[in-house]
Amino acid sequence: MDIAPQQNPFAAPTSGNAPDPIPGIPIYAGFWWRVLAALIDIAVLLPFTILAQLNTRWWHSLALHVAIVAIQPLYKVVLEAHGATLGKMACGIRLVDANQNGPGIGRSILRNLHVLAMNLVSLVGLLTMPHMFIHAQRPEDLTSMGFMAIGGLTGVLGLFWVVCILFVPFHDEKRGLHDMWAGTWCVRPGRRRAA
Repeated sequence: MDIAPQQNPFAAPTSGNAPDPIPGIPIYAGFWWRVLAALIDIAVLLPFTILAQLNTRWWHSLALHVAIVAIQPLYKVVLEAHGATLGKMACGIRLVDANQNGPGIGRSILRNLHVLAMNLVSLVGLLTMPHMFIHAQRPEDLTSMGFMAIGGLTGVLGLFWVVCILFVPFHDEKRGLHDMWAGTWCVRPGRRRAA
């Protein structure tokens, strides 16, 4: 005799649009897949980089430059909060939290702190550069005014970014340092290994 299973009236409600979990261990996106996704993202952002260079050389619009500097971190943070940048989408990579959900805005900001810091330092340098050049009497004055410090800080943050990425090929779950502190994983959805 078949008996229909009873619904638990005390169970938490389930969302109708959440897929059933797929059994098995997710396949983590490897280093080279992530490099390819990053290269695609660079290609997507390249027109803005070119626009920034044109602005620096000919137009000198501070508002335009601030807007351009804000595009990269906004692109990364907003799209990754929903699970993937355009590069990750093209490579079949999804950014997830421990429950296989999109990381949300908080984790995305945490994951991209190094990108946000590099852009903030660049913006501070951009905003202070005219002041430094106006008040510098000799090239050595730029060093004493912090011009070199801003470049050095950008270099240190860039090196930190490289270290974050170099964790990926050597970590069992292919996680970068930025993934670990944010509690995120890059996975290839629909691909699972037997548990």
